[in-house]
Amino acid sequence: MFYREYPHLLFKRNWVLTPTSQFLLGQCDALVKAINNTPIMPQHYQELMNVSLIKGAQATTAIEGNTLTDEDIKRLMEGEKMPPSKEYQEIEVRNILDAFNELLEEVIQKNEASLITPDLLRRFQKMVGKNLGEHFAAIPGQFRNSDVVVGTYRCPDHRDVPALVEELCNWLKKEFGYGNVKQTFSEVVVQAIVTHIYIEWIHPFGDGNGRVGRLLMVLQCLGEGYPPVIIENARKTDYYDVLEYAQRKSVNPFILFLVDEMKKTQELLKKYTGPLRQPHSRFKLIGNK
Repeated sequence: MFYREYPHLLFKRNWVLTPTSQFLLGQCDALVKAINNTPIMPQHYQELMNVSLIKGAQATTAIEGNTLTDEDIKRLMEGEKMPPSKEYQEIEVRNILDAFNELLEEVIQKNEASLITPDLLRRFQKMVGKNLGEHFAAIPGQFRNSDVVVGTYRCPDHRDVPALVEELCNWLKKEFGYGNVKQTFSEVVVQAIVTHIYIEWIHPFGDGNGRVGRLLMVLQCLGEGYPPVIIENARKTDYYDVLEYAQRKSVNPFILFLVDEMKKTQELLKKYTGPLRQPHSRFKLIGNK
């Protein structure tokens, strides 16, 4: 498979779980077990799912500049419309809500684990760009056909994108044994993070790469019954800093950052569990459409 050389795109294990990362992963694993083993009544369960959905949609769109708040998204879920000046932001958020619900139906309700494939990436990007028109700087569902620079980062030549995506998908399956072996909690989380960072590095689309990368993290965590990573907008600068550092020097701080964000997500969800509630067999992120 021929493409130009990109020193940071190694397609091999070039990270180490530091003691701090291992400790946080252990705490996350314990929190997941606590959430899964806590009886929960239907009304509280719905509240838990709605909080997850709202926080996830708000966080992943806010990083891209969307200004809708948690309360705005809650009103959208209740059937309200945003004013015309925020119509495209409403569409952007609804696209994420629809994508989350589609993932829920496939991964949780139908128990369909999806391998990461080029077609899946294009499908996710088409979801996030649906009906956005001029507010989406790409053709939904298609890899980019021009070169781009993000900040100071020059993305790979657009002619190499299909080959790089194919290489990524093959490597993930080989490296993590995805779909062939039962993975540990840590392996699932690290795979989700590594997948996200490679998507940002390859930058296969003209727009929507961040949202696609974060949807892939949701997919991989949900597939094993785990809560996803929700990156708070307040840490947007830190997120981009460790992403840029990963490209220049080391992936380790990026893994640590996202594991820490996952722990905060789980601590938030744990607050919505309590005594005298009905048991559930595995974590479910989102309620019905």
